[in-house]
Amino acid sequence: MLSSFCVIYSISLLHKQSLFMRIALLLHLGGVYWYRYSTGAVSLPFSLPSSQKGIYEARLIYLLILIVMGRTIYNHVTILYRKYQKTLSVKGPFHHSEHDFTKAERTALLQDHTMDQYILGIMLMTLLFRPHNSALAAMLVLLQYCIVGILLPWLQLKVWAVTLLHIWMAEVAFSSQGNSISLATIDISAGYIGLESYNAIIAGGLTFLATYSGYLLWILRLMVYITQHYSDRYISAIWESCYTLALSRALPIAVYTILVTIERYHLFVWSVFSPKLLYEASDTYLSIILTLGILCHLLMLHICGYKETLKTL
Repeated sequence: MLSSFCVIYSISLLHKQSLFMRIALLLHLGGVYWYRYSTGAVSLPFSLPSSQKGIYEARLIYLLILIVMGRTIYNHVTILYRKYQKTLSVKGPFHHSEHDFTKAERTALLQDHTMDQYILGIMLMTLLFRPHNSALAAMLVLLQYCIVGILLPWLQLKVWAVTLLHIWMAEVAFSSQGNSISLATIDISAGYIGLESYNAIIAGGLTFLATYSGYLLWILRLMVYITQHYSDRYISAIWESCYTLALSRALPIAVYTILVTIERYHLFVWSVFSPKLLYEASDTYLSIILTLGILCHLLMLHICGYKETLKTL
């Protein structure tokens, strides 16, 4: 587990990110290892103070994640507000002038924001994964660096092809975690990390994040790639990616819904077909949430006067 965390942190240093995020990720990985030590999953050559079942250690990690998330949101809102004030001071909120951000500034700000979200995804994944899956987390991060950071820039694929590649790799990551069409493969232990008693909302949310953490990490990596390599037509690239994501979900669930309707009297309809349909519906809900989040981001850019980027539509 310690070697896996070293691989994850070493690869994260290759990405362009702020000093705050690097220190936060280092503290987070150390905190996760401390939490696993408290639960007895890993050992150390020396003893460390720990609480029962690592509850307080996990809550400290949650606090760190919330601080990083709050900083990311604050920076994004501050940038958009500063942009809005500049455009409003001239002729109105939708007026583009020489006071706007330059193309290089806008690209750098978008890249920093998406990279912070990607690091947040890594932090959630390393916390919610089981200890024996820490090697899988390291392999995911390493694979993303090799494919997205080295191979894709050389291939120079279109946006829809890049999006499909990320979706396929996200499905691979989902299956690599041990998930299948059986509900028995869902790891519900992740829903109780840092909890002293059962809470349906928190436990359900953590279980959902743990189940789809690998999937979410690939989608976040897709956003980083788009901001880095399609900054000259950022809005149109995001729209094309959203269309591809929507179609990749609409077609499978439509076909499988028809299939289940035809086979509704099959002997294994509740043991085979129903769980698969449930997973397809869950994947669709997740895709809808991701798409709406991306569209809200584009709306904020439009309101705050990013007119040069919008001209690419």
